[in-house]
Amino acid sequence: MRIAKLVVFGLVFVFVCSFVVFAAKGNETETAQGKEGNFGQCISDAAVIKNSCYSTVKDTLASCKASAKNMTESKPALKDCKATYKKDNKQCKLDFKSAKKECNKIKHSFMDSVKASMK
Repeated sequence: MRIAKLVVFGLVFVFVCSFVVFAAKGNETETAQGKEGNFGQCISDAAVIKNSCYSTVKDTLASCKASAKNMTESKPALKDCKATYKKDNKQCKLDFKSAKKECNKIKHSFMDSVKASMK
């Protein structure tokens, strides 16, 4: 009788432990799937910000060139416009790269990385 109780208790213990482990693995899978979706969204958001930054920089260059043409000393003003454009354009690239590095902290698969490199 004592051995039967130990066997039943052992089976219940194994069942409970296996249920806890299974539930924990299921929770990790759901979390990973949610983060994979977030990686793609993170890269897309960074690309949108990058593209809006580039368009803003181009618009600024166009307005700078237009105002520089109306100046008496237009050549130095145009050089300043180009230098500012290059500096701002480089800053847009750096901001995008840092945003991508932050996105890489999110758990993702190899295929997600390949998709992100195409953006």
